Amino acid sequence: MKINPNFLLILWMLIFISGKVYPQPISSIKGELENLKGVKSVEILNCDTFFPEKYLVQVEQPINHKNKNSPTFTQRVWVGFKGKTKPTVFITEGYIGAYAGNPRYVNELCTYLDANMVLVEHRFFAGSTPGPLDWKYHTIEQSANDHHHVNQLMKQVLTGKYISTGISKGGQATMYYKYYFPDDVDVSVPYVGPLNFSIADKRINPFINNINGEVCREKIRNFQILCLERQDKLMPAFNALTEAEGYHYEKAKGNKAAFEYIVLEYPFAFWQWGFIPCKD
Repeated sequence: MKINPNFLLILWMLIFISGKVYPQPISSIKGELENLKGVKSVEILNCDTFFPEKYLVQVEQPINHKNKNSPTFTQRVWVGFKGKTKPTVFITEGYIGAYAGNPRYVNELCTYLDANMVLVEHRFFAGSTPGPLDWKYHTIEQSANDHHHVNQLMKQVLTGKYISTGISKGGQATMYYKYYFPDDVDVSVPYVGPLNFSIADKRINPFINNINGEVCREKIRNFQILCLERQDKLMPAFNALTEAEGYHYEKAKGNKAAFEYIVLEYPFAFWQWGFIPCKD
């Protein structure tokens, strides 16, 4: 019996299609975000492969959470969406949060947990700055209340477990947020979050001056001296980098003073973020 090749092709396609599992499309949450009370706008952002959807959400916040009649300001919140019931990594950024708008940006914990992302820019920074400025409301308690408000909004859309996290000053914000609102999140993961005992904590310099071995500290000091001795030769490269990156050292009063300040602060940066072995 001769079998028609077209029949075999059709049969193979039917078997393949019947056995193939198609992923469930993720429904857009843009409309749900827009309907949240106090959300002023929702902007669709470009995103990479990890987040199918990413948004910039403008949230209205009171300048003073202790006064129900307080003037308000708009706080920027970036949302990366994976699924409504998936975990949500809640990032308490300590400074400017604009980097979260990069299509390729994904928080480390999101990749481990296959989680949504909510990143809150800190009050009094960049696009989350009240006007006029009143610095008495730039406190850890007011900031924690910002995070609480955003958390309660987002839980109406993203209903899974919540993990708060932040780095450095953002790590501090993670700890303070957990202190003021212990039930908002299930887990807190602060990265390098210092606990300051005062505005100018006196423990920092003695710690740096005694960390690791004397040989390593001497190498760092010699490197600093070498940079200052060869400053004239290094400045062209420093100036070129400054121009290429669009940096402006207004507080340092120019590139030369900024270079010297960076060299002076090198030990702190080395022990905080250094990736070069001391022997090198």
